[in-house]
Amino acid sequence: MEKGFLMKKTLLITGGSKGLGLVIVKEFLKKDFNIIILDRNELDVTLTIQESQHIKFHKIDLSDVNQMKAFTQSLEQNKTVIDVLALNAAPRVFKDFDSFTHQEINDLSNASFVSSLMLLNTILGRMKIKNSGKIIIISSKSGLKGYSTGALYCAFKSAWITFHESISRELKHVKGLSILTICPDSFSNNDGSKRIGHAKIINKITRKISSFLNDNNSELYFPSRLKTKISYILLFIKKLKLTIK
Repeated sequence: MEKGFLMKKTLLITGGSKGLGLVIVKEFLKKDFNIIILDRNELDVTLTIQESQHIKFHKIDLSDVNQMKAFTQSLEQNKTVIDVLALNAAPRVFKDFDSFTHQEINDLSNASFVSSLMLLNTILGRMKIKNSGKIIIISSKSGLKGYSTGALYCAFKSAWITFHESISRELKHVKGLSILTICPDSFSNNDGSKRIGHAKIINKITRKISSFLNDNNSELYFPSRLKTKISYILLFIKKLKLTIK
């Protein structure tokens, strides 16, 4: 257990200092969870004294796998119990693929995928032992349909969707352990402004997370409008059929 924490359930989240990650943090605070945040950026909010008692912030750059190794070792040494793991970190870097340097590709791969896999690898076994745990992965509709200048970002989001399909089958017969992978639309336009309806999507996500905590079913969730949701589910089914062939 993290020093100073009370005996409550604990959420560990990557990329929880702002945006959707911070929304998730606030939602779990309402549920009286202890929160462990891994992020390279400081929290984008001023916490009340009461809230700060339930949050531990670890400044970690996920592009550096050595930092993640050190953190996972500390989890093992301290026997920290994680009840919910939320993998949200994913740098949004968009440009033509041949414009990336090899170092940028390596760093983005680590920050968006590899470090999170290492973290999940450490925590999942202990969740299996106690037959209890929830895993939340934030993917994107971009994981099903790529777009120009988004090759790396879309590739990582696609990898999480495929990972979900595999790991959910592994966990099918493990009672009390389930995984929710959320694939939302982008919340922002190219100019950085918020898209119309983004607040409704966020509300859907928080409601889905709340219901997920109370059941044992794994799910790949698309919180888009019904028409958009159906089109992406059909696209996902089509890709599965191509894979089977």
